[in-house]
Amino acid sequence: MMGNNMKKMMIVLVFFSLLIVLLSFSLNLYGSERRNNDEWNKLLGGYNSDGAQSIALTEDEGYIIGGLTKSYGSGSWDVWLIKTDEDGNMLWNRTFGGKEEDSAESVIQTKDGGYLLCGYTFSFGTGSADIWIIKTDDDGNMLWNKTFGGENNDYGQSIIQTNDGGYALIATTLSFGSTDNDRDIWLIKTDGNGDIMWDKIFGGSGIEWGSDLIQTNDGGYCIVGSTASYGAGGWDVWLLKLDENGDVIWEKTIGDEGMDDGSCIEQTRDMGFIITGSSTSYSSGGWNNALLIKTDQNGNTQWINVFGDYVGKLAEDAGNSVIETQDSYLIAGITSSYDIGAFDAWLLKIDKKGNEIWNKTFGGRERETANCVLQAKDGSYIILGETNTYGQKKDAWLIKCQDYPPPEIKIERPKPNYLYLFGKEILPLRQTIILGGIIVTSEVYDLQNKIDRVEYYLTGQDYETEPRAIIHSPPFNWEWTSSAFGLYEITAGAYYGNAGSVAVDTVNVRIFNI
Repeated sequence: MMGNNMKKMMIVLVFFSLLIVLLSFSLNLYGSERRNNDEWNKLLGGYNSDGAQSIALTEDEGYIIGGLTKSYGSGSWDVWLIKTDEDGNMLWNRTFGGKEEDSAESVIQTKDGGYLLCGYTFSFGTGSADIWIIKTDDDGNMLWNKTFGGENNDYGQSIIQTNDGGYALIATTLSFGSTDNDRDIWLIKTDGNGDIMWDKIFGGSGIEWGSDLIQTNDGGYCIVGSTASYGAGGWDVWLLKLDENGDVIWEKTIGDEGMDDGSCIEQTRDMGFIITGSSTSYSSGGWNNALLIKTDQNGNTQWINVFGDYVGKLAEDAGNSVIETQDSYLIAGITSSYDIGAFDAWLLKIDKKGNEIWNKTFGGRERETANCVLQAKDGSYIILGETNTYGQKKDAWLIKCQDYPPPEIKIERPKPNYLYLFGKEILPLRQTIILGGIIVTSEVYDLQNKIDRVEYYLTGQDYETEPRAIIHSPPFNWEWTSSAFGLYEITAGAYYGNAGSVAVDTVNVRIFNI
C-alpha cells in the first residue's frame, strides 16, 4: 500500500510540475505579446519651452536624448541631456550652458558607456556661435568639452564615434570656407579626447550645409547635406563619399530646378544608401514633399519618391530621419498634408522599392514634429519629436508605436460640391454650401479596433484649438446648429491607440446659418 501511495503522489507531483511549467510559459508568452503591443507617448519638459533633436538606444534598452531647454539650466537656452528607461520614463536629466543660447543637435552613447553631445554654443568659444561637443560619464556628468569655430557662426549638426575610438562630426561653418560669409560643410575628425586630428571644408561659391554623417563599412565616411553651388539649380541634395582621411572619393548632386534638401542618411544592407529630406522639384504641386532617395554603393540613384502634397491643399511636408528595417524603410518628419492642426509629427513605412505601405500622424491642433526614429529591441518604433499642443509650452515628445496600418476616417456628409438646406441634400454644385444646420456624419475603417474618440473642429477666420464635439463611440456623427457665416473647414480627427496617433479628414464648406 505504501508503494502504491508513493507512486500516486509522484504522478501528482509530476503532473502539477508540468502544469506550472506550461502556465509559466503561457504567461510569459502573453506578457511578451502584451509588451510588444504596448504604445505610449511621454512629455519631457517643464514650465517653459523645451525641445529634443536626437535620440539613441542605450545598452540598458533605455534611451538617451539630446536637445535644448528653457525650463532648466542657467541661460536663455541650455543643452539638455535626458536619460529614460525603456518605457520612456525620465531617470535623470542634465543641463550644460552659459547665459546665451546653447543647444545639442546630436547625441550618442560611447563605447565606454558614457555619452557625447554635439551642437553649438553662443556662451563659450571664440565666435558668435561655435561648435560644442560635451563628453559625459554614464550618469551624465561632464568629463570634458571642446569648442571649435572662428569669428562667425559655426553649428555642429551630427557626431559619430569612429572605428579607432575617436569621433567625427559634421557642421555648417560661416567662419571658414571658399567664400566669405557663405555657408560651407565642415568635417572634423578628433581623437578620443576631442582634440582635432584633421578637418576638411567642402563647398563652392554658393551656400552649402551639412546635415548628417555616417562611417561606412569600408572605414570611410559619407556626408549628406545641400548645395547651391553645384547641381541642376536652386538647392540640390549633396552626397559626398570620403576615404578614412576625409578626402573625396566621389560626390553626387540629386535634384532639379527646385529646392531639394538632404537631412539624414543611412547605409543599407546592400551597401547602398537611403536618404530622406524634402523636395519641391519632384512634388506635383510645387510645395515641399518628404523626399526618399535610394542609391547604390557608388551614389548612383536607383529610385526617388516623394510623399505628401494632399490633393486640394497647399501643404508642406519633410522627412527628418530615416532608418532601414528588415523589410522596409521608416521616415520620421513633419506634415501639413495629413495633419489635424498646424503641422503634425509624421511616420511613414515604405517598402524596399519606395512605395508607401502606411503613414501615421501624431498631434493636436498646434505644431508637432518628429525629428528622429529608431527601432526598439522588441520591433516597435520610437519617435522623438516636439509638441506645442500638449504640455505647458513646447515640450519634447517621446512616442512608442507599433507596426500596424492606421484606421481611416472619411466625412460622408456633407459631400463635396453639394447644396444642403437645413440638413437635407438638395442638388450638386461647384462647391459645398450649407444653409442652416447639418448633421456631420463620418465613416471609420478600424480593423484593429483602435479608435478611442473622434473630434470635430470648425475653422473659419478664427483658428480653433478646442473641438466643437468629442464622440467616443459610433456612430461618429456631430449635429451642428450654431450660427456661422462664411468659408469654413470641417475637420474630423479619429484618435487611436496610445501613441497620440490621429487619422484625419477635412471638407471645405460655405455656411450660412444666422
